[in-house]
Amino acid sequence: MDIVLYYSPIACSLVPYVTLTEAGADFEVRNINLRKGQQSSPAYLKLNPKHKVPVLMVDGQVLTENVAIQLWIARNFPEAKLLPTDPWQELKAISIMSWCASGIHPFLARTNARTQFELDLTRYTNCQAHYARLQTRPSVQQCLAYEKSVQAEFAKAA
Repeated sequence: MDIVLYYSPIACSLVPYVTLTEAGADFEVRNINLRKGQQSSPAYLKLNPKHKVPVLMVDGQVLTENVAIQLWIARNFPEAKLLPTDPWQELKAISIMSWCASGIHPFLARTNARTQFELDLTRYTNCQAHYARLQTRPSVQQCLAYEKSVQAEFAKAA
């Protein structure tokens, strides 16, 4: 299986990067420099007319939107146990992913454009604990290291 992830730093494409890594998938990453407008190039728009990341290409077929991409990864790498096996619990997990994609992400994207996430998170102790646990996962550490290297590469090209 040929898997390609179109990725950009500080974007929601880190989600499938982490999930593919958790699943043990062999995948290629193609970086998209959003600041340079590469998501609006004719070649990229052929892949994703929504001009956003992530895009997951599997054997030449294109899939967009994180919820769909996450479901594809979970269903194609069942041994990774990325979603619950109980149908009702799986639906609840998909509901949470959908809420993150359609509720939280648009709000944070608008906030990021204005205040660069200057939010007081001290009241959200469960979220902070979850964030701390995520930081210890090798897949997250790998993604963050990769993201830092891509940011440095893009900075040199500026």
